[in-house]
This record gives sequence, structure tokens and C-alpha cells, in this order.
Amino acid sequence: MSVNILRGRSSGVRGFSVVSTLTLFGLAAGCGQDPAFTEQSMVVKPERAAKQASSDAKAGATAETDAGDLGARRGEGDPTTGEPLSSAPGVVADSDDKDTATSGSASGGGGAGGVVMDDSGGVRGGLGENPAEIPGSASGGSSGGAAGGGATGVSEPKPGAAVVFDTTQRQGKVDVLWIVDDSGSMNWAQSQLTSRFEAFARKLSDARVDFRVGVTSTDVCDIDWNTGDPKANKYCPNADDISGGAKVKGVMVGPAQGRLVEDPTSKQSVLTPSASFVSNFSKLAKIGTTGSGMEHGLTAARMAVEKSLSGVNKNFLRTDAFLSIIVLSDEEDDGVQMWCEDAWGRTTLNAAGQKDLTKCKKGGGSPFLDAFGGIPYALEKKAGTNLPWTDYKYTADNFKAYLDNPAVKGPGKFRVSAITGLRGADGKIDCSNPDVPSTSGPKESGTNYIKAAQATGGVVENICAPEWNQILGNVGANVGELANQIALPAGKVPYPGTLEVFIDGVKWDASKYEHKTQGNFLSFKVIPASGASIQVKYLETVN
Repeated sequence: MSVNILRGRSSGVRGFSVVSTLTLFGLAAGCGQDPAFTEQSMVVKPERAAKQASSDAKAGATAETDAGDLGARRGEGDPTTGEPLSSAPGVVADSDDKDTATSGSASGGGGAGGVVMDDSGGVRGGLGENPAEIPGSASGGSSGGAAGGGATGVSEPKPGAAVVFDTTQRQGKVDVLWIVDDSGSMNWAQSQLTSRFEAFARKLSDARVDFRVGVTSTDVCDIDWNTGDPKANKYCPNADDISGGAKVKGVMVGPAQGRLVEDPTSKQSVLTPSASFVSNFSKLAKIGTTGSGMEHGLTAARMAVEKSLSGVNKNFLRTDAFLSIIVLSDEEDDGVQMWCEDAWGRTTLNAAGQKDLTKCKKGGGSPFLDAFGGIPYALEKKAGTNLPWTDYKYTADNFKAYLDNPAVKGPGKFRVSAITGLRGADGKIDCSNPDVPSTSGPKESGTNYIKAAQATGGVVENICAPEWNQILGNVGANVGELANQIALPAGKVPYPGTLEVFIDGVKWDASKYEHKTQGNFLSFKVIPASGASIQVKYLETVN
């Protein structure tokens, strides 16, 4: 690998056949290139914000959409304009129970005031992040930036010195963590995952990656590990929501709390490329439906990473591998829902501009409450006390900040993808899968997972869509793309429009790759052949 910096300017179900899985992983060196992965928009509202002419106003751009809806897009980018989605926290939810409108911030121009719902269900306050993805009527732009504390005068970047970077295509490494909801309504979704998983496996094979795969659940509740009796904690503050534990062959089995699921026969919890990969995954991922109805997918993911770093989840995370986290859940993450909020801090306000505790209580009717009638534990006070059941909150922003830490992973070295409930143009959960039982299926949109995916370059898929081969193929392609990223020289960020890539001396079409600003990576949509020479040329960005 070499880098040359040239001063001055330059122009510029469980069973699958052994034959099938052998084909997937027995001939990795001879696999063809991964076809170009085309991003496709999910169902979105028709009323989307137009692209702002000024880059200073982008972060504070506004949208006119119906309240309660959340459009989502596979991969990064505004679903209308194709512009990259900012990861700056333009909407910040309160971390206490005083429940006032929050103050936002943004880098660049368009920060905004807190985004909250008024009594009529409309959004009040400017939009600071992902404006075209956030429903409701709002005012924003440069005035929103001033109100929210965002900067309004940022110098325009300029092209600087020419950079020439040479390397060789090597086998990508990725560790894949599946977070599978094990609550009572998830049997059908687990069946879809395990019966169509070969579509995911084939994408990993096509991308020729060295992978490790582990599975854990969304259940982070607690039990008495001697008796199995439910035990409240800050994630699940009411013991009535906890299933309890049971002894299996003399061993107490209870909430996963980030521990990787283990095959009871083989004792295997980390899967690697093999002829039996698909069938082995099915044994791990069909984890049952006795878990708590308090789903904490992002908290479970953090716990799994922590346990991997501490050695509890042995032989899973590698320091030289990328990390892909995939959440499968039919409900919202309780890290935000216990506050009667979504991932963007939206909630229901009363006439005084405070969180409406009449509507934000069990049975109160706020659209941000648990659709199954759960208690908003961060707001309701525990009987006999003047304190809420819990003060725990965990957002997509919190999770991304954790993984951005170089001691954990580092910027650009991970992605989160979500297979969860999505809302259609009518604001209702979009469910067109005939295999979903009438008594089951998603009742909520998993906004915390969706926001995490948007902020990290993952994909968002509708858990209730009928074509699961396509769903899992899209997720698998994203994992393969992540694994084959190439880190560009530190601090040498390409100036827009100057990036050129040559594979074995041949200039590649720009549709086959893209630059990822987070971590400064070159990401391939078509994977170069193993051992191919790669040369990257561009002008660095100077601020």
C-alpha cells in the first residue's frame, strides 16, 4: 500500500441441501463479482421537502408530511433528493422526566428547536436532522439553526493537493451480530428469517468475505439466577413484564442480556463459513418467543459488544474486522418508548408546551405509546413513591456514539441494519405479507433502529413485506459492501467530484463505488477480484 500526495492541482425453514451450501462456501475463490447493489426507496410520504439550494440550510430543511409517519430508505440518503443523511443530532430528547421541548443543535446551518407533537398531532419546532424523514409541519432553515444553536456561517471547503493511493484488493473481514426479537409475537418472523436465510448467505459468499456470525435476543431483563424468579432492573422495571427463568439440564436459562445464543448440542455460538452455515444459523436464530415484551434491541447490541470485548462472548469480535449489526423486531425499542417518544424525540405536548402526561400514560392515546398497552415507565410513578419506575433512556445517537469510540470500533467501521415495522403513505403500518398471522405482525415502527441504520449506512427493510428473499439479500449485500471497504489516507478526504478509481489499470465507472464520509472509506458496490490492484486518485478537501 502506498500514498502519494502531489502538491498543486490536477484535473480532474432450517434445512437446506448440502450441495447448495457447499456451492456457497466451498469455492469462495472462484465466485463471481457481486452485482451492483441498487438502493431502493421504501414506502414514503408523498409530501417531501425539496432540496435546499444553500448547503448551510440543508441540516435545517423542513418537510410537510402527515404526523405519525416515518418513511425509510435502504442505505444512506434522503429518499427524495438522494442527498446524504446527516448524523448530527438536530433533535435531542430530554433525559429526565420534566418533559419540556428540547433544544436541538446541528453542525452547519440548519439546527432547530426541539421536535415535539402538539395536541392535534402536529410537529412543533424546526427540524435539524433528516428533515425529509421526519413527519409533521415545521419551520426550519437558517432561522431554525439560530433557534437551535446551530452554526450559521461555515466556510466553503476547497480542493487542495492531489492524492494518489495504491493498494490491493484483499479478502474483507466482517463480524455480523443478529439481534432477534424473542417476544411473544415473533414466531412468524423468526420462521421467515430462518427459512429464507440462504439469500443472505449467498450475498456473503458472492462478496467473498471472511465472516463470523452470532445471535442474541432483544431481552435484557433480569432474573434471580438461582431460583429463576423475575427480577426488576432499569431496563425492565416491572417484574410483571419478565418471563422468568427455567432450568434446562440443570442450568438456569433466562434473558440473554447480550450473551450469544449457543447451540445446545454442538455448544457453538459463533458461526464461520462452512457447508452447514445456513442450517447452523437456523438453530441459533429460532430462539423462541418466551422473551420479555420489553424489547431493547440497541441496548442488547451494546451488551453483546461489551461481552465480546470482555471475553464472555468468546471468539466473536475481531479488532481487524468491520462490524455489522442487524436488528429483527416488530416493535419500537423501549429505550425510547418508555419515555412516550420516538428516536427523534417527538412526543405529545399539552397546551403549555410540556409533554402531555394525560395522554402519555397507559391508555392515554398518544401515538408514541406502546401499541400493546405497555406503561411508559419513565413517566409514570411507581406506587407508593414520587419517583418514576426508571430513568433509563438509550437512543440511536447513544449507540452510534458508543461504537464510534476507537476502543470499541471507530467511525465508519460498523453499520446497523433494521428489519422492522414501517409506515405507509397513509400513516399506518405497511403489512402486505400473507404469511403474517392476523393476530400477530407489527403494530409499531421501530424508529430507534431505523435512525441507527440511516446514521451508519445500513439498510432498512419492512418486516411485513412479502418477499423475504429480497429483504435478506439486500441486508446481505450491505454486509458484503461494508466488509470490502478500503480506508483512505487519514485526514485526506476527497473533494466532491474529484474521486477516480482504477482497478488493474482500468478506470471504473463511478456507479460501482462511493465515498463514505464517516471514517473516510471507499465502499465498493461491485467487489473487485481478489488480488486486483486498486489505485485511487482525488483532490483532498481543504477547509
